[in-house]
Amino acid sequence: MRIGIAEDVALLREGITSLLEQHGHTVLWSVSDANELRARMHTPADDQMPELLIVDVRMPPDNTDDGLRAAVDIRKNHSAIAMMILSQHLGNEYAKELLAGAPEASGGTGYLLKERVGRVTDFLTAIDTVGNG
Repeated sequence: MRIGIAEDVALLREGITSLLEQHGHTVLWSVSDANELRARMHTPADDQMPELLIVDVRMPPDNTDDGLRAAVDIRKNHSAIAMMILSQHLGNEYAKELLAGAPEASGGTGYLLKERVGRVTDFLTAIDTVGNG
């Protein structure tokens, strides 16, 4: 699966990238803030269009829910892209909006709390499940 990652913590971003690539996925790119994520998704070349985005909720530029708001915006224009939201925080109105729109989107939607992922295999299973719709 072709994947884009938006995570502001460098160690976590690189760890997720390595883990996914070890398990046969292709990480097209990774970014560290919501503005970079939006820019990547504005007009990507066909070979840079992910099938799945993994997005952290709280990231720059404002370190609030910028990543989640970017995911909601991206979903409006790219409904076929699966969205896996990773967070240390329970959802808010943007999470509700993203999840409420999931039935109309052809791409899968998931929301994982980082601290609740107890095993790598659980994370990989969630990625496959959401990525497959």
